[in-house]
Amino acid sequence: MELKLSRYIVDVTIPQFASEPTADRLLYSTRSGKTIRLSHRYLDILYTANFNLLPDKLFTILFDNEILIPAAEEEKETLLTRNLLALEDVTGNSTTLLVPVKATPDNSFFDVLMAQLDNVLAAIKKNNIKGFKYTVRLLLVIQYPVSGLDWLLLLDTRLKEINSTVKLTFTLNMLYDTMDYDNLVIPPLQVLTVNRLFFVFNEEKYNHLQHCTGDIEIIQRDLLTGQHHPGMKLQMMFKVNGKSWDSWKIPFIYVIATSARHKKVTIEFAIDKPAAEMKEQEKELIYLLSDYKIKCKWLPRPYQIGFAPALQQDKLSQSGIQIINTDLNLDGEELLQLISYLSETTPHLHHRQAPLREQFAATGSVSNIEERILATAGIPLRAQEV
Repeated sequence: MELKLSRYIVDVTIPQFASEPTADRLLYSTRSGKTIRLSHRYLDILYTANFNLLPDKLFTILFDNEILIPAAEEEKETLLTRNLLALEDVTGNSTTLLVPVKATPDNSFFDVLMAQLDNVLAAIKKNNIKGFKYTVRLLLVIQYPVSGLDWLLLLDTRLKEINSTVKLTFTLNMLYDTMDYDNLVIPPLQVLTVNRLFFVFNEEKYNHLQHCTGDIEIIQRDLLTGQHHPGMKLQMMFKVNGKSWDSWKIPFIYVIATSARHKKVTIEFAIDKPAAEMKEQEKELIYLLSDYKIKCKWLPRPYQIGFAPALQQDKLSQSGIQIINTDLNLDGEELLQLISYLSETTPHLHHRQAPLREQFAATGSVSNIEERILATAGIPLRAQEV
């Protein structure tokens, strides 16, 4: 098969070797979100298209990570088609149900939930379901302190009672919009598959956490030490304004760094202003994260794929999310923004948020691209260490 080098790659100089023209460099694929460190020799082979000179193992890595692609492929059309097919698969074979939780749920709460769930399932068109399989994603938004999570057993039991000609899969995602992290142990469940728990920290929570870093330790201890949910992952988003990280205390930073090293934890940082306005401050944040070896997901998330414009609840429904228990109103514009963001990322756990080269090369829509790649690859941005 004839191959070619993908158009959607970024070639990055490693700062420590910037004065050495024959030093290793990083090659980042925006198609796969993977970074490969290559010697100058192998880069020359790639750029001169002498792919037969590559070692077999390296050739396989480059092909698997979509740095080398079939020569006949029309890249832009391929990527657009792939994204459209993924979207069609998600929208045609699954649904996202948003369930606000303001108190510990009881039987009456689940009676309403099950009635509305029955309506959702009744509307499924079987001819749109491949192999008659359907996924229902429950996104529970915990807005106020609840007394433990044993009530999930009741939900699990009620879901067992559903009779359907369609093979149903139920997945559970939870967003904590409260500072009460006690009793987070999730009991063993049979029907519900726990995918991901989201914790969002803003300025108000920073002030609390910096005096009690044990809250994050509770999250890790109670949720990641059990064996009941091996596929469960945690996602922590730190929302920052201005240069608020300058006031973070060292113990607090170390707790974040420790969390980031856990294989089941994803750390994200989001600056709540357009990237074009925050370029220099964003760069300072990226350097801070690099100094303390805080491993993040795409450091930090570009604004335009982070928080969407403010949404009203009716517009949230129009986005394809069905709101269950609508009498439990969602509080706050920021919470709606977060839910919108989570609803976009939750269905696509495989989706990579890397931008295409054309987008940031032409428009500058993603700033500090090289710093992001270096920090994500674990390469220090400064010579000295903190």
